[in-house]
Amino acid sequence: PYLFIVLGLLSLLVALGYGAGIGWLPRGRFLVVVLGGLAAILVAERAAMFTGESSLIPVLWLTVFAAGAILVTLTWSVAGMTLNMRQAKRLFPICTSAAIAGGFAGTLSAGPLAGLVGAENLILLFAGLLVVAAALTARIISRLPALPTAPRTPTSLVAEVRAGFDHVRESPL
Repeated sequence: PYLFIVLGLLSLLVALGYGAGIGWLPRGRFLVVVLGGLAAILVAERAAMFTGESSLIPVLWLTVFAAGAILVTLTWSVAGMTLNMRQAKRLFPICTSAAIAGGFAGTLSAGPLAGLVGAENLILLFAGLLVVAAALTARIISRLPALPTAPRTPTSLVAEVRAGFDHVRESPL
């Protein structure tokens, strides 16, 4: 149960960071860097497991679940950038169905894949799929027309996180 409490706090921090990052950095590049960064973190954590330190397993568990939350948000960010309002109305249900089908297929294939490559190496497979997703995201975003950017006053990433936190804190939800 303690890991779920930590996961809740970590999810809050990740959501604030994601919101600040997507508002502070060029959106397309940010999404690709997030995917690549998640892959790098997973590979580093898997490499650290070779030390035999059992305390890394909860950290890896938290990383995988936090990555899953980021991926859901990131998927909708790419879909929102790619589709116009008319397309979104028709295609978002298909995107949702694809996400559900992908999750189902991934869950069903995890057992046989774990038997094939070893359960601990599923992390490397996940990291590899994140790299493929980063490449596909970069390709999708490179084909989008450049959006005009409104002039903004330069702010720091910390200021963006603080603004997001204040917005959430003041929400009646």
